Amino acid sequence: EPSVSGYQSALQYYLTGLQLLPETAWETHYDLQFTLMINASICSYLSGDLVQAEEFSKQLKDKARTDLEKAEIVKMQVVQYEVMEKLGDAIRTGMEGLSLLGIKQSIKLNLFSVVKEFIKLKWNLRNRKVADLIELPFLSDPKQKLIMDLLIEISPLAYMTKKDTLVAWLVFKQLNLTIKHGQSAASAYAYGVYGTLIQELFGQFKKGFQFGELSLKVSDLFKDQKMKGRVLFCYALFIHHWNRPWETVVPYFKQVINAAYKTGDIYYLVFASVNAIRWNPKLDLQSFYLKQTKKYSPIINKSKYQDAKDFNAVSIQFAANLIGLTDSKFSFSDEDFDESECLDRMIQAENYSGASKYYLYKMQIHFLYNDVRCAHKYITKTGKWIKSLMGIQWTVEFCLFAFLIRSELYPSLSFRQKIVARIRLKIGYNKMKRWSDHNPLNYLHHLRLMEAELARISNNFSLASSLFNKAVQAADNSGHLRYQALTRELTARFYLQANHEKIGRMFLKESYEYYHRWGATQKLRHMTEEFPFLKDSKSMPSFRNITPDSAIDTKIQSADNFYDENPLENIKSDKLDLLSVIKASQSISSEMNLEKLLSTLIDMIMENAGAQRVVLLLEKDGIFNIEAKGNIEQ
Repeated sequence: EPSVSGYQSALQYYLTGLQLLPETAWETHYDLQFTLMINASICSYLSGDLVQAEEFSKQLKDKARTDLEKAEIVKMQVVQYEVMEKLGDAIRTGMEGLSLLGIKQSIKLNLFSVVKEFIKLKWNLRNRKVADLIELPFLSDPKQKLIMDLLIEISPLAYMTKKDTLVAWLVFKQLNLTIKHGQSAASAYAYGVYGTLIQELFGQFKKGFQFGELSLKVSDLFKDQKMKGRVLFCYALFIHHWNRPWETVVPYFKQVINAAYKTGDIYYLVFASVNAIRWNPKLDLQSFYLKQTKKYSPIINKSKYQDAKDFNAVSIQFAANLIGLTDSKFSFSDEDFDESECLDRMIQAENYSGASKYYLYKMQIHFLYNDVRCAHKYITKTGKWIKSLMGIQWTVEFCLFAFLIRSELYPSLSFRQKIVARIRLKIGYNKMKRWSDHNPLNYLHHLRLMEAELARISNNFSLASSLFNKAVQAADNSGHLRYQALTRELTARFYLQANHEKIGRMFLKESYEYYHRWGATQKLRHMTEEFPFLKDSKSMPSFRNITPDSAIDTKIQSADNFYDENPLENIKSDKLDLLSVIKASQSISSEMNLEKLLSTLIDMIMENAGAQRVVLLLEKDGIFNIEAKGNIEQ
């Protein structure tokens, strides 16, 4: 099979081979013609010549002698249509392939078909422990293997296009076939998606996690690097965070990127790059902005996945807004990005997950800058498509911020409005409690904050005071910078509203400090406008010597080009100096140990310069000695 690094050269060899064959090759040298053309189609797709790839695929499909060969071509076409963003064509073609192999099902299937497949699955799983499924025999039938592969290719496309019933049917069908015929590498992916579904639909987080772990173990049984990357992606994005600490998810995405790059699985390479560092709770905004724009955005932008480009851009511009790099306080636009164009493009392309994420971020921005009534308008807009983000952390953020916005507006509501608001607050609280009961380290701080807000709007000062303090403690235990800041801010506002100014100011100063550590420069400026005493550096001796306005006037360009050899070289150093200095001063000033200080300094230099290797030489008695060194691969 052609390797990713040499696919363009490989394409030339395959094309030369095809040219050397006689015109009657389909009749006289069928196997050789078929093999050369299918590999030429693959290389054309990987080299970005999608028109040629599609042309080869159509020829192959017309000339294929058996339904099995035709279905093999269909599987390739599904991937090509996906890259061309013809998701509807990809799904339709995939279902046609299943029909060739004896599985006839309409795309617009009814609920009865899903329930029927689910009941069959429950029957097949009866008296079986999840861990015991790893003992199922290996699938050997080529036809059934191809069916499983097609089902796997269609599943993410159905998810992206909000065909929820089709997603469920595909997953249930995959597991039923696995139990009946044996498991393949594709079965591992099916286990992971099924774990996601039962978590989201039935709240079975423990069992969902068991299926997630099973998916990883089954994947290890097969030497299928491409499928392993997909399994890891599903596990990392949809299962891990419900069960394990947030910071432990990052290595999984890096494994996905490595596997997808080696196998040419562009879709998962791109979307793993979108999520690679997004979920690190201790990562400050400047670090996220720099790393995402320097290292991961070039990979994403080189692809033809406009959905991924927009999805990534929205995340970056959310960070840019908080840092203070956008046109205005409530805007995501800057000289290189137009949020209206991006939103229109996402809606027109039916990129509902991207649009929902955009509205969610706008909702958060307006809440953080105290424009609560406008933030409330975004609840409905976000909620319209929030199901497209099913199982991902953004559903938790939506639940939390919708709750906080409603609780903030609660005192100003009429009697009837308060009744409706109470019901919605209770629904949000019950969701968070279910998540927190299962994984308190990730979600208990959200639950405690909700409980404190409920006590506040009930005018129970004593209970609210106790719960706000518990929320602060839980946020600290989570280590999540943004929520350490937010929880303290809301605690401060509670005490200030209750005329406990001394305690309120104390929490407000702490909140300011944590927003500073997070790197939310725009938020800091907003806070000093509302509370001028925060400008007094004497009242905050622990603050680093960076003013809230220090990054406001500097624009940072995102990468335009992708360099295969070193993606870290894509942003000019002069555009990064200010943010790098801010980030370095934050990190270095927190290190008191010399060894840690040198390590931090090396990391900062390597990141800003885009260097592969850094060596620190210090002169002593006329002799230069190596005091520290770093390598990007370490």
